[in-house]
Amino acid sequence: MSNPKVDFMRMAIGFRMGEGNPISKVVAWLRPELTEVEEGRVVYKIIVEDDFLNPGKTLHGGVTACILDEIIGAAVYSLNKEFLYATINLNTNYLNAAQLGDVLLCEAKVVRNGTKVLYCEGTVKRESDDKIIAIASSNMGLTDRKVPI
Repeated sequence: MSNPKVDFMRMAIGFRMGEGNPISKVVAWLRPELTEVEEGRVVYKIIVEDDFLNPGKTLHGGVTACILDEIIGAAVYSLNKEFLYATINLNTNYLNAAQLGDVLLCEAKVVRNGTKVLYCEGTVKRESDDKIIAIASSNMGLTDRKVPI
């Protein structure tokens, strides 16, 4: 059976999302390139840009958490649910630094597809050496708001 959310997302594979993104201004700011999508799993490539850096000139931890929260949300979206799920928590572990220009491979998957709460995991790796920058786990809670697209 076809999943219209996955079909919709697959149309964006290979394109770097940017200005004017109708789904999210955060996605427009991060400018990810969707590389893989299947039900409950999404992979993005993101290039570390200057406005993602902390004063030490490495990827800001808050931006890293934002990337993980966004890609986990995309994995949840791919489930083709009728209602939105919101982040209950995002537990993030930072393992290595990323620098300006680094290409990040960001992957998220839904581990437990519950009725009211979903459990998800996400990873951000540096493409050049496969080092893990950060990993996260998240619980997503069912809301009463319908998915807009």
